[in-house]
Amino acid sequence: MRIDEKPARSGSRQAAMMVGLTPLILLGSLAAAQATYKLCPGISGNTGDKVVVGDLVVAPGTDPGAARIAHTRLRNAMWQRLSDLAASEGSEIQVTECVPGHQPEKAEFQAANVQDIFASGVVLEVWAVTTAQDAQINYALVPLFPPIGQGQNPDGYYELVYSIGPQAGLDKVFGDSLELRAFTMLGAGLRALDEAKVPNAQTGYGKAYSVLCRAYDLLTSAEQHPGGAGVPTTEWRALKSLALSSANAAAAKAAAPQGVTLGNCAVPAPTPVAETPP
Repeated sequence: MRIDEKPARSGSRQAAMMVGLTPLILLGSLAAAQATYKLCPGISGNTGDKVVVGDLVVAPGTDPGAARIAHTRLRNAMWQRLSDLAASEGSEIQVTECVPGHQPEKAEFQAANVQDIFASGVVLEVWAVTTAQDAQINYALVPLFPPIGQGQNPDGYYELVYSIGPQAGLDKVFGDSLELRAFTMLGAGLRALDEAKVPNAQTGYGKAYSVLCRAYDLLTSAEQHPGGAGVPTTEWRALKSLALSSANAAAAKAAAPQGVTLGNCAVPAPTPVAETPP
């Protein structure tokens, strides 16, 4: 069984699934329509950027033995990539597990919920459905939803299908995990920019500029070498445009040394960077 048949896009759903996944998706959608988003206990406190990991479930019809192996490999792969991300990007990224039953639909990210989630430091939520051969990984970029973001362009809610070759396993499903890294850094950069606007902020515009430019580079790489299918070219362009315009907004407030002009992510932010008062 594979998650390889793409129906026409409907609303915000970018579903790409096999027939065997359909009952699970329908049940999940019905539950979401009747449910209200619930905050995870582990995200309380505003002590850094957070990635929330929800359910990693196996699609109906998957062989039980293969299902156990698939679930274990997917979980290990996801946590390994998140650990690598936190270690490699030099950002205070915390990974919080929120199970069981955490598979939020986009409709659940209402303004009041988004405000609470964002205030707790959450920049990305991720959860997945898998078979023994491939997986649908779902991403919700919290800072892109109202009232933090515009909620239209870019969308911020993505369902990507990662196919697995015959010589690979689910532990290889992410490859270089470019989408995961790009989405996380964009969320972290937008949060850094938001925090820099607060009087006497500990996070400066220089940091926001650096993180957003890093996000721009990762988004460019992810567009060119996607690990999963499901994000159209227009959406990649919108994401990159947001990263670049936000970086320029941060650059306008970051007072660089004499002779250094920040902008368009062409110049790395000096360390440290003096900040203009908010």
